[in-house]
Amino acid sequence: MRPELPIPSVDAGSFEPARVRTGAIRAALGLACLGLLAFAVYVALGLEAPAGTVIPQGRSGVIVLDLSRSIGTVPGLLVRRALTRLNSPEQRVGLVVFSDTAYELLPPGTPGNELNPVIRFFTPVRGRKDRGHQSVLPTSPWDDTFRSGTQISTGLRAGWTALRRDHIHDGTLVLVSDLADEADDVQNLVPLVIQMQKQGIQVKILGLDPTPTDKNLFARLVGNDAFVPEVPASGVNGVVDAFSSALNRPLPWALIGCALALLLALGANELLCGRLELPARGSA
Repeated sequence: MRPELPIPSVDAGSFEPARVRTGAIRAALGLACLGLLAFAVYVALGLEAPAGTVIPQGRSGVIVLDLSRSIGTVPGLLVRRALTRLNSPEQRVGLVVFSDTAYELLPPGTPGNELNPVIRFFTPVRGRKDRGHQSVLPTSPWDDTFRSGTQISTGLRAGWTALRRDHIHDGTLVLVSDLADEADDVQNLVPLVIQMQKQGIQVKILGLDPTPTDKNLFARLVGNDAFVPEVPASGVNGVVDAFSSALNRPLPWALIGCALALLLALGANELLCGRLELPARGSA
């Protein structure tokens, strides 16, 4: 097949202004698209995380897990549900377990899927029920020697120590507990939380069905906003709840406007900078 030959023209130089103008428009639209794209990324990074997010965007976290004797089968199933929310390779967390003492299981920055071995101990054994016809949890390494009274201050202090050791100054401690703190620990807990807040440490709470009295105590101490809302129910109710939450959430108008402007810039590029279409040979 013979290649198409250029159309001979004696006044090719007259196209030079159009070529320069088209090049300038293309450059301007290209810079505009790049600017809009950069602005969209900036706006997206500044968006607040959806309600119910455990660790806020841009923060490192340590899970402070209550393994005291008050955590039985029903709270244990809630532990599994709480830890599953953080079980993601993209999530970076540490893990501290506590009862009346505390120790670090995972350092800050550990991928969230490393929680799987711990979650296994809060997953019911299939086909086994106790005398009360309740699910049975596997025997854990903490059952015989570690589980005792509840000293929440020891767990929070250990989590804070892990953050400071890794030079994380604006981290989040996620307290997973039924909040049934021993009475003699409150005098240690209050000044500790105040000191952490002054240092920029945020405390979030995944409650394991706490009593109203215990919940009110921590609400006065860290605020109602510290309590992470429950995950939506599954099934049809979950879809309805998620849709309702999405409708009530404010729209990111800056991001929407930026996306529309980017589409207009791309459309203008196609309209103003398209290739010159010439009539086919033999057409009138």
